[in-house]
Amino acid sequence: MTEIPRFNFIELQTDRNFGHTEHIYFVTTDVDEAVDHYLHKVREHNPFYMTISSVDGRICVAKSHGLSSDKTKPRIIRMNSDLNPKACNYTLYTNKFIKTVRRKLN
Repeated sequence: MTEIPRFNFIELQTDRNFGHTEHIYFVTTDVDEAVDHYLHKVREHNPFYMTISSVDGRICVAKSHGLSSDKTKPRIIRMNSDLNPKACNYTLYTNKFIKTVRRKLN
């Protein structure tokens, strides 16, 4: 079975009646499309975050929201420490996402 990543973009909203809510509004399996969308949202200063998960959404590998303090890379939080980073394609896709963001920022 091929491990395909899913990049989930989640909007954060505040509603007077319901308080803070989250809404998945964009999903892609393409790293370049995810990077372009991520950087677009960061530049707009929209309240959002992104998760990288298995294509079925059961395994969450990483979560990201915004850029590092020096604005050179995405802020990534590893969510699943049980995965072997050398043998897992999800980790490879996470690293590709980070490298692609860095390249587009420079």
